Amino acid sequence: MGHPHTYPAMNLAEWLTGTYSRDSPTDKIWSCRAQADLSILLLLLLLLSSDFHGSTAPRLRSDMSSCAQAELLTNGHTQVDVPKHENRQGHSKCEHVYCRKGLFYNRKPVHTHPKCHKCKKTRCKESATFQLRRCANCHLDEYCSEECQNEAWQAGHKDTCSFFTALCKKAAEIAGTPNAWPDLAAWVRFHDNSLVNAALSCYVALIATQGNVSTTHFLAVHVLYKDYPAVPPERRFELVTADFVHKDAWQMGPLYSYMAPAREQIMSGFWGTGSYIILAHFRPLDDPTGAIPFYKHFGISEYHASATLACRPPLEQLRENLELGAKMRFCCTKSFKGGDKCCCGGWTHKKISE
Repeated sequence: MGHPHTYPAMNLAEWLTGTYSRDSPTDKIWSCRAQADLSILLLLLLLLSSDFHGSTAPRLRSDMSSCAQAELLTNGHTQVDVPKHENRQGHSKCEHVYCRKGLFYNRKPVHTHPKCHKCKKTRCKESATFQLRRCANCHLDEYCSEECQNEAWQAGHKDTCSFFTALCKKAAEIAGTPNAWPDLAAWVRFHDNSLVNAALSCYVALIATQGNVSTTHFLAVHVLYKDYPAVPPERRFELVTADFVHKDAWQMGPLYSYMAPAREQIMSGFWGTGSYIILAHFRPLDDPTGAIPFYKHFGISEYHASATLACRPPLEQLRENLELGAKMRFCCTKSFKGGDKCCCGGWTHKKISE
């Protein structure tokens, strides 16, 4: 994972306003100007759908000494005694099937299929040759036809696409490569199910002691970009830390309060609404101007809120999935219409090694 870095604290408000500086000669090297302003962040929150969210202001940790392992924070304290397992992608010696498969809990996992952002057609409901075309500007929304893409453009994608195109250019400027944002979008698409289910498990883990914390906590993941074209997109970001944090954590500044309005879109009818944030570092970790956030809200049903968690801590399982560039070992058994392959392509049905 590399060597840990320690650097002065800078909260979001300071970064947004460009007022960050330190008085000591040593700390003056950390002075910086804001790369975005509050109006941009607020515009983002007004425009984005519940599927993909981002902003232009990074949250930086004051101490990266824990970058060698993922952590689960509860009540402001680190869960340090995290059990380690020798095998990857699951705990082969556990009696629970869901543990053996490397799943996060005993319920059917939250699981999504690629779908048209406009008409909501999914690959599993269409023919085996069903294709989706991705917006070439924002690299996020996908459509089944030119007609759906044009309708979505008129219905509001024009505005969100404009914002994300600007963010794409900013990521390219920071990283020094036009692949930066497309690679991040591809990485999130691949790992979204793992991120959502890991975050969901963190919420469930606190029910017994703190009740429903879906309005106060979220999963925050720091990753470092590796611009290696020969490496598949799902492995082009190296995990630095994974924390389950309180919205009022000082490192986050006012970010959560700006995110909160977007949660209302999907709260109705659910036990709660969870969130995760990806802080993608496109420059070395000690550069406070090199990170771009990407966040998502998701509904948590009563069915999932009552799940029994796997024996393995959720953020340790998440860490392995991200490090391996692997999806969850899960299949909803849906088959492509007119095809002979299920949604996972068959790999999750292979026998688990003893």
